[in-house]
Amino acid sequence: MFMKRICRKPLLPLLLLLVILLGVLFPTVLNQSIEKSYTELDELYAGIVIQCKLIPQTYIGADFALAPEIGDQISRMDEVSGYYCELNCPYYFRDPGPSSGNSMAHGTNDIYRFAEEHALELCFPVGESIDFSGDENICVVSEDLLDAASRSIGDTVTVAGSVSTAEKDTNAPDLNLTIVGSFTAEDTDIPWNAIIVPKACFFDTAELLSTAEGIRRWRVYTAFDFTIDQACNKEFDTVKEALQGIVGDKWLLYSTSRELYRAVQPLEKKLQMQEMLFRIVTVLFVFLPALITFLLCTKDKNEVLIRILYGEKPSRVFWSSWAPYTGLVILYGMLALLLSQAMGYLNGWNITGIVAVSILAAGIAIGLLCKTKLVTLYQSREG
Repeated sequence: MFMKRICRKPLLPLLLLLVILLGVLFPTVLNQSIEKSYTELDELYAGIVIQCKLIPQTYIGADFALAPEIGDQISRMDEVSGYYCELNCPYYFRDPGPSSGNSMAHGTNDIYRFAEEHALELCFPVGESIDFSGDENICVVSEDLLDAASRSIGDTVTVAGSVSTAEKDTNAPDLNLTIVGSFTAEDTDIPWNAIIVPKACFFDTAELLSTAEGIRRWRVYTAFDFTIDQACNKEFDTVKEALQGIVGDKWLLYSTSRELYRAVQPLEKKLQMQEMLFRIVTVLFVFLPALITFLLCTKDKNEVLIRILYGEKPSRVFWSSWAPYTGLVILYGMLALLLSQAMGYLNGWNITGIVAVSILAAGIAIGLLCKTKLVTLYQSREG
């Protein structure tokens, strides 16, 4: 009988099947779009490098003088992927050397970045790459200084640190440096008789800074910036708070994070809209099949009333009427499950919700029909 009624009036059953399948199709398509957007967002976060600099709080343009302890603490953070620093102090050549007086020794952890910052053209032996991040006693000098000191690449020179450029500290220890390269420049702030050494040459009492006065005056970073690990870009606000806690109130933390936020903001707004639409569609396609199931069950009103009128128990009528619709909804749910698997997105909770709410709606509809019949019979007898 049930199948005959379905075949006789197939519109609502077919509509129910269509809505249940759409209830799987639409969330699946939306979910795939959301996953794609999240992938794009992750790639965007990972593809942008956040550069950070410290600016003195006193006033813009103040001399940069950062305690190395602060810089080293920042460089050791897991969220920091790399850093660059500069520092300097007076030095002079021990005999034999050019009679050029005192000049400046510049320290850095990256000779190539240093050359870029100061418009230097480096010259190294063919095939060699110079690393200034270690603790080797090496140096790079100008071509003019090589000529003045009668030295060439590969030679060793002896220098000593000093407190000022006006006088030589004769008690300073010797520092033997191997010349590993040279530089030339037409427009630079680096004097011709300066030397460039690894920053490690400034952090040993037996090297350039050997006195308390020299350490007090010159043991500071004159340039320092760093980059954030791209894997931590999403948590940059938290990282920024940690960095500000390290540098204190005397420094402002400047970063290029604004570029990151400008890049990800449109995509994040798109994701918010997609997720909101996903929730709306999911809820809609849970209750829409339930509504159709409810209407489909009300079509059995006459049959239910007739069966009760002929003395069949309402409970028996209820269970025998509810069971076919339960089976129909479960069958549609299995078809929806197959469609979900075919599309590569198995949303079991969504399908379970659709089936459960639709079965509940069928039970409510048939229960109301059975109850309505009992009331009608009672009223007819009273009349």
